[in-house]
Amino acid sequence: MLRFAPSPTGDMHIGNLRVALFNYIVSKQRKEDLLVRIEDTDKEKNIEGKDKEILDILGLFGIEYSQVIHQSQNFKFHSAMALQLIHEKEAFSCFCSPEWLEKKREEAKANKKAYRYDGACENLPAELVIDNINPFTIRIKQPSSAITIKDYIKGEVTFKPEDVDSFIILHQDKTPTYNFACAVDDMLSDISLVIRGEDHLSNTPKQEHIRARLKYDKKIEYAHLPIILNESGKKMSKRDDASSVKWLLEEGYLPEAVVDMFEEETGITLNVNLISDNASIFTLLKGGGKADLIMPTQNQVNRFYIEDLAQPLDLEKLENYANIADAFKDQKWSMWDGSQMGAGETYVIPYVFGTSGIIINTDKYDGPTEGIGWEILFDPGLQGRTSSRNSAESLMICLDLAGIPREDLLEDTQATLEKIRDKTTELKNNVLKFYSTGAELLDMLGNEEVWVSHIWDGGGRKLAKGDPKFVYVLPETGGFGWTDTFMIPAASSNPAGAHLFIDFMLRPDIAAKVVTEGGYTTTVDGSLDLAEGIDKDLYVFEDSEIADLVWQISFPEEVIAIYNNFWEELSTIE
Repeated sequence: MLRFAPSPTGDMHIGNLRVALFNYIVSKQRKEDLLVRIEDTDKEKNIEGKDKEILDILGLFGIEYSQVIHQSQNFKFHSAMALQLIHEKEAFSCFCSPEWLEKKREEAKANKKAYRYDGACENLPAELVIDNINPFTIRIKQPSSAITIKDYIKGEVTFKPEDVDSFIILHQDKTPTYNFACAVDDMLSDISLVIRGEDHLSNTPKQEHIRARLKYDKKIEYAHLPIILNESGKKMSKRDDASSVKWLLEEGYLPEAVVDMFEEETGITLNVNLISDNASIFTLLKGGGKADLIMPTQNQVNRFYIEDLAQPLDLEKLENYANIADAFKDQKWSMWDGSQMGAGETYVIPYVFGTSGIIINTDKYDGPTEGIGWEILFDPGLQGRTSSRNSAESLMICLDLAGIPREDLLEDTQATLEKIRDKTTELKNNVLKFYSTGAELLDMLGNEEVWVSHIWDGGGRKLAKGDPKFVYVLPETGGFGWTDTFMIPAASSNPAGAHLFIDFMLRPDIAAKVVTEGGYTTTVDGSLDLAEGIDKDLYVFEDSEIADLVWQISFPEEVIAIYNNFWEELSTIE
């Protein structure tokens, strides 16, 4: 039996989705059942309805399981086994108050030592325990020898007794701690292999220790997966919008209604993956997941090709290919013209695109908004009232203001970096914060900490449409852009249907619905003219302007690495 054990305390993280996929695939390989265990023991943090949302997402990705249990159903077993450990003198009652333990932690910190429980209550006489009316926790005794586990990914890992310590297994309210509930439940469900993220590696010796003290002798195998990193190469936090599977599904660039229209019109049902996050799509396909059509961003296309995850398109089957704006067929947009992949074959079709601009709170900023450019982020009069994205896009802004031709990025990188270093530092000194997520920016705009900010165009347009005090401006010099593309996976079960779907989406009337309902610009000529209920002045839509207003340069990987490292250095300078 394998298990997937999410907590209903927030949106499912893409790391959890990857764990679920690996557990599902391996359970099929081993011909074992997969159990979903909702770890709902933290009553204060549980969010109503999140358990159902988790199961719905698993269903959306075709992840099948044999049963669902809630960890709270096993409370009686957790209590019984804790009492067994006390009876066998493998655990003890601890009357140390939280305040006292915090004092001990601070002392250890001051002495630059790792905190370890000092065993104050481990050997109390029975009469002192029985007559003690103070609240208490239950602690398991520290192991007497090292604990070694074998991991399919990490190899053999050994933990010293002091690394495990004497830790709490039941809280004062007698609910189980995470490690105790997890260890007991894996016993009860006869789990054979645990696949989870490497951030759980430190929990493994504690869970092994619990089962050993309970005299459970079945060996459980492990595979601790590397964590998923964000675009900056750092661990993706829960504050990253793109870490939430729900957010990614909601941010899919194709409205579900458009997919339904295709199915109604053609009678063909396709597995169209609407997730816009490249890492999630790549993980899905690399792990054996299925999709008939995906939408990777242009700068990630080669990655899918190199890993043999894409198949070439047959342009003769796309009658509406001629509807794509000429600017997107130009050689300079080379990531999809086939010149870099498959000896001239076409692997992707550009479809939705966007750029970044400036959002302004006109209740706070009383200057003119027409014709403003990126220089407003450097205005000394707005020091501490502006913000910018925490990414290399901010370098692009400084590059533009420093008057450096964008082509120089590819020819003399070091010289270019030196030229824009001063301009980037100037930006650093003027902004309140370099934000990483849309939620962060909305918080700063909402409480009026920030009056003017760099923002993705989709978010800027939606904000301006929903609240008249906000104005979205695309600087005349343009902004760094992205384009999402149609690609048919190599393992697509219906490539013919996928071609029909792409051709359907290239119809101007259908592309107009994407603009209206999804809020994004498409590459299809005439789609914005047909779109309803939008302010066309907030979109890049003149064909002649696309190449000039959106800086889409396909950087070599070594150049991207240099710029990311440079930005990381500058953005962390105090």
